[in-house]
Amino acid sequence: MASQNPRAGWLAASDDGRWVVWSERARLVLIDATRWTLAGELEHDLEPPITLAICSDPDRILVVQTRNTTTLVRVLSVPDLSTLAEGSLDTAARLVAVVGATAMLVAGQDTMTALDLAELQTTKLTVRGPIEIVAPFTNEQVLVAARGKLEAWSLKERRPTHRLGLTLPKNPRFAGLAAGGTLLWAVSGAGAVVPFRLSDGTALGEASLGGAPIDVCAIDASPVIVALVQLDRGGSEVVAVDLLTQHRRVLPFDTPIVAICIVGETVVGMPETGIPMLIPLAGGPPRPILSTIPPQAPPPPLASPRRAEASEAAPRAPSGVAVSRLDEWRAQVQSAVAATPTAPSSNESAPRAVGPEPRSRSRAELCAWGESVRARNTSAPPPPPHVWNLTGLAHRFAIDLRSRTLIALLYAAWLDGDGRKGLPVAQIARALGNDELAWVDALAQGRLGRLGWIRSKLGRTRLHPQVGRYLDEATPRVKLVAPAVDGVKTLEPPTSPAHWAAGEGPVGERIPELATACGIAMAEIDVAAIRADRFERVLGDRILEARLHGALPVLVGEASALDPARLEGGVLLTSRVAALPLWPAETEPG
Repeated sequence: MASQNPRAGWLAASDDGRWVVWSERARLVLIDATRWTLAGELEHDLEPPITLAICSDPDRILVVQTRNTTTLVRVLSVPDLSTLAEGSLDTAARLVAVVGATAMLVAGQDTMTALDLAELQTTKLTVRGPIEIVAPFTNEQVLVAARGKLEAWSLKERRPTHRLGLTLPKNPRFAGLAAGGTLLWAVSGAGAVVPFRLSDGTALGEASLGGAPIDVCAIDASPVIVALVQLDRGGSEVVAVDLLTQHRRVLPFDTPIVAICIVGETVVGMPETGIPMLIPLAGGPPRPILSTIPPQAPPPPLASPRRAEASEAAPRAPSGVAVSRLDEWRAQVQSAVAATPTAPSSNESAPRAVGPEPRSRSRAELCAWGESVRARNTSAPPPPPHVWNLTGLAHRFAIDLRSRTLIALLYAAWLDGDGRKGLPVAQIARALGNDELAWVDALAQGRLGRLGWIRSKLGRTRLHPQVGRYLDEATPRVKLVAPAVDGVKTLEPPTSPAHWAAGEGPVGERIPELATACGIAMAEIDVAAIRADRFERVLGDRILEARLHGALPVLVGEASALDPARLEGGVLLTSRVAALPLWPAETEPG
């Protein structure tokens, strides 16, 4: 990094968005970014400047400290922060990238060192330098820019496999992928941003950061990069740049920022003093990564006394830690709960929730985009605009840009009144790139089809009605129960169908406790109220709706038409079925 602030490298996020780590003087602080809660702290003896990185699969933290001609490298486990390995390089090296479970360090002008954080082994790679950029490309490849050329290097084969025929800007400093891996971008030392379409190498114009880049991060699921910029007039600011429209906007951090990282579509900024701040790209003021709330006792345990003892012995997150992002999600679920105190009957039409004007504007933009895409005769249209609920859905289910484009195209048709018949398969395939995978997705044979979100018949593909209603923000037809805001998670939700031993008392009264213990919303589905002649279809719709809302389906009541063998994924049944395992596993039936 160009910044000389000693805190500039003291912030990192894992590539899966689960962990954030920063260094505060003589201690490391680990945050669970799925809840924005404190996960661990560790005193350390390393003086600044240091650089942090964190990888997933396996979860590892890398601490790098360079002193004169020696580089100290320390690998820590996550989340217990124990030291797994420590060593030194007899040269001054800097950490430049993390690719999967491999950290890349550059020493001098022509030497890279690949550190395997899983096997704790190092490999030296020699490049015809001087090396200008090293950036992640795939899980087994890195991009290396040297002598004005950009090459893909295989970490397994220890050599370049192919050259990308792209004209990089002068003095390139940063590069990477965005928009689900469909765009490659490069940033020069002067702040020029040049995006390329990776499929054919076409340059898509040029944007400006407004100053010299200190750090640049990309958002995986959208064509947006976020940069920390050193201004010519002095000071710095954090900017977001759309690679397709070249639109630049300043993110309103209210304190000078010295380092940034990205978690989903939230920017984490490290100020000159104090703890990191969060700001959502969708808009809103910055807020601390951690804040305090009044302590409150945890909810009563759901399982047997043996389970309760294990829960009491487990370490708890400090009661002074509040969940920021999870609070927003819970608020959305609570609003849905408030809107539907009871599930409407099957012959009632649920009222449509009316959103504020910005949501209407985003849908208007989507309709205009959809008309433009359907009128095109060539492939590769621009990515769809951000639509309320669609962006969050894409992030929660890790949906790539192609699948998001498909959902957006079908939802635009839904809003145009074509939800029942959908769109021609050939038209969809052209919009998705017209290659083999585009046709697979257009025929509902890809991931969205496997999820049950889209259907194809007689040459037309349409959105599942439950997905359309969710994007419409229609009133849910399942009863959603949110976890308590100040609750403590004590159970892992099931990942396959299981029988829930609810214990004594009405099942409905136990579901709020279950939601709090699992840390996620529950969707109560009364299977006894579903007509036998429509049972399988209606139950499938209810389970899909529950999962769209991020809730675990809980099937309450007895139904002779219920076939447990047809259930998939995490589902809880309150009626005892011999073929299903008991959950929680330690619970003994009463």
